[in-house]
Amino acid sequence: MPYISAGTYTQFYRVAETRAIDYFERRVPTLYVGDDRFVVAQVRSNFVLRWDYAAGSSLYAVWAHEQTSDRSDLGRFSPFIDSYDLLRATSHDTFMLKLTYLERL
Repeated sequence: MPYISAGTYTQFYRVAETRAIDYFERRVPTLYVGDDRFVVAQVRSNFVLRWDYAAGSSLYAVWAHEQTSDRSDLGRFSPFIDSYDLLRATSHDTFMLKLTYLERL
């Protein structure tokens, strides 16, 4: 599942009155000193292998992969730069094995 999102914030708000009936009374504008632009990219994949080696008995092998990149220096989408940054990002891989065996009495 590849995912790339880019955006720029124009106004920051803080919660003033959570139970106000009018929506605009619930929030008030606030000053925010920080990045107002972002580019976030992520790719996730899962691979599952299942082998039923006997009746009621199975072997599962699972590989889960995730890569994420985050840039706040630029608030617009650039397909080539963002894809390249995503491919260079550190990946997090998880490997799992599960063995089940049904013993007949």
